[in-house]
Amino acid sequence: MNSVQVNQYLWCGYLPPSEFPAWLSDCITPAATGKEYSPREAAEWFDALFDALVEQASSGRHIIPLSGGWDSRAILGALLERIDSDMIATVTFGVPGQLDYDLGKMVADSTGIERHAIDLRSVEFTWEAVRRSVITSPWTYVPDGLFNSLCRNLVSSSSDTIWSGFLGDPLAGSHFSDLSMPHYEQIVAFSSKQQRGKTHPLCPPSFSLTDALPLPETNIKTRYNDALDLGLRQACGIAPIVLPIDKWEQWGAVIGKERCGAQVIAPFADSTWAGYWLSAPREVRKGQKLYLEMLNLKFPELFSLPGKANYGTKWSHGVRSMVRKGSHFFRSQVQRRAPWLGIRSSLAANYLDYNEMFRNREDYQATLGAAFEYLKENHVVPWLDLDALWEEHMRRRRDHGDAFCVLLGLAANCAENPLE
Repeated sequence: MNSVQVNQYLWCGYLPPSEFPAWLSDCITPAATGKEYSPREAAEWFDALFDALVEQASSGRHIIPLSGGWDSRAILGALLERIDSDMIATVTFGVPGQLDYDLGKMVADSTGIERHAIDLRSVEFTWEAVRRSVITSPWTYVPDGLFNSLCRNLVSSSSDTIWSGFLGDPLAGSHFSDLSMPHYEQIVAFSSKQQRGKTHPLCPPSFSLTDALPLPETNIKTRYNDALDLGLRQACGIAPIVLPIDKWEQWGAVIGKERCGAQVIAPFADSTWAGYWLSAPREVRKGQKLYLEMLNLKFPELFSLPGKANYGTKWSHGVRSMVRKGSHFFRSQVQRRAPWLGIRSSLAANYLDYNEMFRNREDYQATLGAAFEYLKENHVVPWLDLDALWEEHMRRRRDHGDAFCVLLGLAANCAENPLE
């Protein structure tokens, strides 16, 4: 096996491309550059984007995977302006008590449209299902691809259109970093953020992700930190999870089709929309300032509702948001440092509390056992004592749920998508 790629996956939970995407800056053209970068101008670009895409969509239902974030809510608002509400449905998944699950349901209910809410604890978790999932979502986060694909296909049919919020917040500036840092320091900071198994080093000490990444040219037209995020994590980590593709390889909103035959549209991957935001001044992208001003201008009722970024509170509840954030941060820190105390917070979790799922569910334990057996038999990670990791986790000395998900993904991908 390719040891560099194995270690890249162990570090990131996804496999970066072998070469940096050369097409990434193609969206930055004079025609895609704004003049004022005001909320009104941004709203005009938003309307033009959705006017064109709704015309291209099929005549069936419009399905929105709806979370607690802003991007899927923006899509919902755009479709409600253009399509009869009885032709729109949402699907929300996770666990009650999590912001993505609870807020997704609340936002859908506020509009009166059809909604589906899937409790992921009801999904049987098998080694066979994980292996099947990595065939269509290769070398990315596991089991994220499994759950996303399952829920998208569960509620849609071949005549439907599925609308994905892919790229919405990173283009608008949610991943903005300190541009005063030299490029190398930006690469180091990016590499550090990609580490998935934070409670135990999964790679040998000699491995450096910074040295193993394909990098953009220093004169690339996008900001350097944008290029790193879009060209590496979004292209190879996020896209295979939320879209029916192996990796993201070109600009364009009309993506492809799900297993059920539904058409998938990712509006924010449109070339002109991307060029508008990647050309925007730093001050209007920092903190998604212009994007949020535009969305509040267009959809004041939808965006007056609580959001995940506000920890489940409204914009006007500044102090309450700070209290909830502080409580979540405190509980998370105690959980990380002293898991045996049982003080936990799943408020901001995207899917499940994997630490507890591996401790308490036989199907999760059996699936992880099958993955460990594969890794041992094929000598994939001989430097890791997998049994010691498991024992440490089960005795609540440390939480290794994230590491177990990475190791599951490594085993399943090595079995189904062998590295050259």
